Amino acid sequence: AILNTTDILYIKSDGHYVEYFIDNRDKPEIDRNSLTNVLKMLPSASFIRIHKSYIVNIYRIKIINSTKVMLDNGVWINLSRAYKQLLKDILHKDD
Repeated sequence: AILNTTDILYIKSDGHYVEYFIDNRDKPEIDRNSLTNVLKMLPSASFIRIHKSYIVNIYRIKIINSTKVMLDNGVWINLSRAYKQLLKDILHKDD
């Protein structure tokens, strides 16, 4: 499937597969790939890795707390300490 990157909410790693969670779709698109490879293909201005198993669309983040981020559709995703500072740096670079 061809995906419009603006419609991607987040991407989850599941073993040798990645699941693309798309706005207004009930089920994710599944692809045999790694998050590292997927991240290389996505626009770096819009997507960031926030956990060993998750990439999120920066523009869909609504709330960030110490261990999770909430997207504008209400989904909570784990945020690891290893990626938290990078996320903060990117979100505040325009301040």
